[in-house]
Amino acid sequence: MKFSTPLVTRFSTIILVLLIAIQIKYSLIQDPSHNFEFDYIIVGAGTAGCVVAGSLISNSNYTVLIIEAGDYFNALTQIPTAATLLQGSKHDWSLKTEPQMYSSFGMLNHAQAYPRGKGLGGSGQLNYLVHMEPTANDYEQWKNQNITTWNYESMFPFFRKLESFIHIMDNKVMDNTDLQTTFQKIQTEIKNITVKTIRSTIFEGKRWSSFDGYLKPVLRDPKLHILLNTEVSKILFSKKKAIGIMTESTKIPRILVRKQVILCAGVVHSPQILLRSGIGSQKSLKKLNISTVANLKGVGKNLYDHLNTPLFVSIEKPVSVTAVKILCVSEIWKYIRQKEGLLASLPIMGRARTVDDQTFILFGMGSTDEGLLREIGNYRPDVFHSLFPLYHNISQEGFVFLSSCLYPKSRGSITLENTDKRTPKINPNYLENHSDVTCMIKALRMSRKILHTKKFQSLGAKIHWPKLRQCENYVHLSIEHMECIIRMGSLTGYHPGGTCRMGNDELSVVNENLEVRGVQGLRVVDASVMPSPIVHFPNSFIIAMADRATTLILNDSK
Repeated sequence: MKFSTPLVTRFSTIILVLLIAIQIKYSLIQDPSHNFEFDYIIVGAGTAGCVVAGSLISNSNYTVLIIEAGDYFNALTQIPTAATLLQGSKHDWSLKTEPQMYSSFGMLNHAQAYPRGKGLGGSGQLNYLVHMEPTANDYEQWKNQNITTWNYESMFPFFRKLESFIHIMDNKVMDNTDLQTTFQKIQTEIKNITVKTIRSTIFEGKRWSSFDGYLKPVLRDPKLHILLNTEVSKILFSKKKAIGIMTESTKIPRILVRKQVILCAGVVHSPQILLRSGIGSQKSLKKLNISTVANLKGVGKNLYDHLNTPLFVSIEKPVSVTAVKILCVSEIWKYIRQKEGLLASLPIMGRARTVDDQTFILFGMGSTDEGLLREIGNYRPDVFHSLFPLYHNISQEGFVFLSSCLYPKSRGSITLENTDKRTPKINPNYLENHSDVTCMIKALRMSRKILHTKKFQSLGAKIHWPKLRQCENYVHLSIEHMECIIRMGSLTGYHPGGTCRMGNDELSVVNENLEVRGVQGLRVVDASVMPSPIVHFPNSFIIAMADRATTLILNDSK
């Protein structure tokens, strides 16, 4: 990823100074080269994989091998405000979707950037650190799909347990909290909307992920072995029982397992590995000359994701985060000495939700630097300039207001193009279901209503509606105009799921114990098993889910 603007150059210099100030000590990890058979093999050390490994090691005498395609994340990861800089780096798979038919028209090649973490901690090492729990009503989405054992009552203990491993704090971005307070008070002017403060997983000014909470404490345990920089090509079977894995490594190509292989490779790579292993639609596998082990038509299907429509809002009062404020000497010194200030927090200042499940995020960053954000969003230059017309002003006060829908109906897929290509085809199929467009238009209209409240107008809030050439023939803010803006400029919410969905029908991939149907000794534990979204920010749910999954795994081993 290449940056050439003065802002990014300046920011990079500051980061070098900060890296010197941060001391990260990593424990020695074990080399599996002397032992090629383990009780459990965990594929992927992301958010879920770290939890499963740490919990297995802490609560049993079994040997565990984690195989991770990446390496350690660097110290830059620890700075909460630096999350955006990690996208497109060596710690990101740097994936792109297939060209989209119904959305992403303002992106290069109509494709969305699809960041996924690569390394110990996975996407939990480059996300925005928001902690969020589903409500009891959210689980109704799964109950309606005949899932009975994953509900508010069964998950509640694991969210309380999570608090012993993951540090959670209220995200107070600035000493002057006028912008956050303004957002909170819109409930006095708008009915049927709930505003919540953002809670984040930050500890002593540093990112705190499942790697820190679950895996790091057991790194020196002799039962744990970790193999880094190694991709898994497929799972080995004998009479439909998983007996090990094949890797892309010539040094250690084959590793055997005594009990189970646990796939924690994520929404993209878990179905990819299953397909390569002969688990998927028999018809599709036959075209790729892959022998079928289990004919599961749902593998790689049901891909969903949140889609966000951004609106840039300038304000007159100095109550937002700007690049100039972040990079000032006093802020840098505050972080180095005390691990406090803007660098130690997130620019996300609040979230809101309507009764019919539109959601809104106030991203309190006024400066929208082109050299960084345009590439991250994969925007065409002209579209980026229309969405963020004051991008060139690094002292601009303002924020980005993101509107979305919690329960999108559109579904896409992860498919293999051929057996040799390491990256599968990713097609989220955003906005294919027109009900999502209708919902997004309602969300955009509610955004306008929120930003025109007396509370926001007292800050001098001004919405900069994008002046997109492709939308100029529509009446301003008509249904057609808003639909055009949504299809042109909306971008991923970074919350994909569903590609190995849990369920009890013929299109489900795992049962409610997260065991892959039709085979033995194989589980999937990551966001791919979630049949539909039940929470806007899923990272903490995945942690709690993985902890509960470990309980199921250990119960099976008795």
